[in-house]
Amino acid sequence: MNDRAELEIIPVNERLISLRGVTRAIHKRRPIFLGFALGLPVLAAAFMLLTPNRFTAGGQIICETPTGGMALPTQLLGQFSSITGIPTQGSPVDMFLVILKSRSVATAVAEKLKLPDYYRIKADSEEARMEKTLLKLGKRTTFDSPDLISIHLTATDQSPEMAAKIVNQYLDELETASQTLTFSRARKTRILVEEAFKSTETSLDSTRTRLQHFQQQYGVFSIEKQTEGTLELLTGLQTRLLTVQTERNQLSEYTNPNSPRLKALDSEIAAIRDQINHLTGSLQTGATATRINVPHQGGVRPLEDLPGLSTEYAKIFIDLQVQEAKYNVLAAQLEQSKIEESKSVPAFEILDRAVPPYRKSGPYRTVFTLAAAVAGTLTGLLLTVILEDLSHRIDPSTRNEIKDLLTVPFRRR
Repeated sequence: MNDRAELEIIPVNERLISLRGVTRAIHKRRPIFLGFALGLPVLAAAFMLLTPNRFTAGGQIICETPTGGMALPTQLLGQFSSITGIPTQGSPVDMFLVILKSRSVATAVAEKLKLPDYYRIKADSEEARMEKTLLKLGKRTTFDSPDLISIHLTATDQSPEMAAKIVNQYLDELETASQTLTFSRARKTRILVEEAFKSTETSLDSTRTRLQHFQQQYGVFSIEKQTEGTLELLTGLQTRLLTVQTERNQLSEYTNPNSPRLKALDSEIAAIRDQINHLTGSLQTGATATRINVPHQGGVRPLEDLPGLSTEYAKIFIDLQVQEAKYNVLAAQLEQSKIEESKSVPAFEILDRAVPPYRKSGPYRTVFTLAAAVAGTLTGLLLTVILEDLSHRIDPSTRNEIKDLLTVPFRRR
């Protein structure tokens, strides 16, 4: 009877979408509407009150662009190209982002700040415990580069002091890693050149001793102009061979063995060696010389001994010229490598270190509560309108049948 009375009160031609119809629907089903309009904001406010505050600290570094002969970032990019896939023409910002996002740097930060204990991570082993710590640390830290010269670091934590410590520790680890890689690169180059320099110096002293002994035993030989030109060309080839070999050895320290650049250098070394062997063979077969003051037991040495002495003298002379050229080249490279090592400094500057923030970065309780109130009101209103529209579409007799079907089990009980 009540349902029929309500249907008689509501005009048939009244639109439910009108303001009057919506107001009537809200009044009729006010428990549902108030449940969503008031219940959802209350739940959101309770959840926000239980959520702890978050604080975000940030730092910033500025990268130096490689200028002049000291292109340390470019050298480091070449060292990282075969490991991380970064092209050698990439910017220093890309390289430092790779270092910051690396597992080794994150592990060092977690170990030095004792983050597993701070986060209260529990696991069956230390490896699993560290893995969970790194996952949690990765979610709370961000690294981005808004331009091509700077990098921003941020860390979020419940403690403002810990957030600042995480950012500063990342900056320290970046500085240490960059400095270690740069010094390692320069030190390897210096050690390589220094070893070659000492070996060449020993060979040069030995060759000079041989030449002096030869001259004391057989006298002084005067080599013809053609042989002198060949020797000068041979000396230039030996110098070029030494330069290419040094470049190849340095490149092989951080480049894949199948690199096209290494293959090109190997081909060039092979070609230079073929030319040297060809010139050395021509000297051995066609060199002539004039002996001056050649002493011999019992008189002057016969003329048939001159070609052999000339060949031997030419070999000693060639060795001496080559060793002197190598000595000069390596001496210059050794001094340059020492300068490189002394100037091996990180190619970035820490512009801003993190300080403990005094304002929280979340959660915004007022904003979330108001958003929940709006969402609850709209949801309750929409559900009320839908239920009211369905009640109008269902025939009263059908509605009574459905009501009887739902209440029959209770009546039987």
